[in-house]
Formats: sequence, C-alpha cells, structure tokens
Amino acid sequence: MFDVIIVGGGPAGLFLACELRLAGVRPLVLERRPEPDLADKAHGLAGQVVRLLDNRGLFERCGGRGAPAPAPGFFFGGMPLPLHALGDENPMYLLPVNQRDLERVLSERAAELGAEIRRGWDVLSFSQNEDRVDVVARGADGKETTFTTRYLVGCDGGHSLIRKQAGIAFPGTSDDHVVDRTALIGPRCRRRCCPHRSPARGRRSAPRPGGPRCR
Repeated sequence: MFDVIIVGGGPAGLFLACELRLAGVRPLVLERRPEPDLADKAHGLAGQVVRLLDNRGLFERCGGRGAPAPAPGFFFGGMPLPLHALGDENPMYLLPVNQRDLERVLSERAAELGAEIRRGWDVLSFSQNEDRVDVVARGADGKETTFTTRYLVGCDGGHSLIRKQAGIAFPGTSDDHVVDRTALIGPRCRRRCCPHRSPARGRRSAPRPGGPRCR
C-alpha cells in the first residue's frame, strides 16, 4: 500500500511528490503520458512560488541566477503595475522557465528524493472506504492493475477524472471563441481600444468597430 497516489505528472503533481518525500511520505505518481510532453506551453512562473522554489534549492536549476529579486513592474490585464512602489512588500517574483524544463527539473528532483514515477499509466476509476483507496489504472500493455493507497490526490488538470469521480464541482463558464481580453492603456490613448496581432510588433491597438480611432 502506498501512502499517497498522485494522478498526474505535471508540475503540480511532481512538486507535490517532492514535498511528500521531504516529509517522509511514500508517494506514487501515475502519469498517463508515456513520455514527457515537449509541447510549448507555459513560459514562466510569477509570485511567491518563485521564492518557494528557491527555498527548495530549485531556483537556479530552473534557470534562475543568484537569488530571486522582486520585479519592479508587471502587466496584468494589459495594465502596467508599478510594483516598485510597494518597496519591501513587493510580492511579485518572476522566473522565465518553459513548462517542459520545469517538469524535467521537478521529475529529476522527485527521483533524487526517492519518489516513484510511473509513466504510461491511465487511471480509469477509484473506490474508497474508511481505510484505503483502490485505484484502477491501465498500463501501456493494456492490462488493468489496482493500486491501493491511503490517500489519492488529483493533479490531472482542468478536466480531472479524479475531481469528477469524487463529485467535486468546478463551476464556471468558458468560450472557445475568446482568446484573451485585454485593455491597452497609455497616456496617448484614453479611449477603449481592441488588441490585434501585428507581425512586426506582436500586438498593436486598433479602433473598435464604429468607434473613434486611437493612435
């Protein structure tokens, strides 16, 4: 019997495995993908998680240099935030790192700490009683295996099978036709503008249909 089974070998699941091993807990990570995902996804971390990585000795392994320093400014919703005005209370730390590199570092660290990571295992279902959780997963050979654990953690993304089977709601709405919603604000443009892509600059301001032109 495992102490904890973690479903999902992304950044959240791998970091949790590291933390559990540091606490003396024996986790098993079950990841559906047979190999690490090399797709271009997230490109950085922001906030106190950067300091947490540094506290665990992972800041420089993820590409950071020296010690983390607060960012003097940040853009949120298209609006510049002058965070330097907060002085020592500035909470914003930045670490540019691709998700694939972050997962590689966390996977290496989890293995160093003795966490067991099994790739190519697709979790199908689970059942529980007062003493344990039985997790049914299918391996790369197509055979189903039942794993037993004291606790089960779902780190398997927004469409989490574990969350759904546990009856945990995830309320909210989404729109497949909306990419982003931003407001470009500057001293020369006080009217509302719509962002559009530009091959040269990456993003530019264009007038809203039927509205005044901004430059």
